[in-house]
Amino acid sequence: KAIVYEIVPPSRANAKWLLLRALRTGQTMVYVDSAINKKTNRLKWLLAGLGRIVLGSSLAVIASGCVIVGKHHCVIKALRIASRGVGILMASLNVWYEEYKT
Repeated sequence: KAIVYEIVPPSRANAKWLLLRALRTGQTMVYVDSAINKKTNRLKWLLAGLGRIVLGSSLAVIASGCVIVGKHHCVIKALRIASRGVGILMASLNVWYEEYKT
């Protein structure tokens, strides 16, 4: 059980990068589960993705009031939940985000 620190350079410390990272993390969850468990239930992942999208979107709407007082991070946290759900949903449908498309 090691403690790991990740340094995020300022160039990546923005909403777009954080949300895309959450999307990739969601896709990775499904990919790893599929690689380990050959009987991966795609419907289970599809529903999990939809659930996160609904939860994150709802929390973002609720947190939008925080923007008025300058607390944008509340909305970003909620959108990260939704973005991870999008990644899970995409992977369950075998649609993959290609970060380094050539």
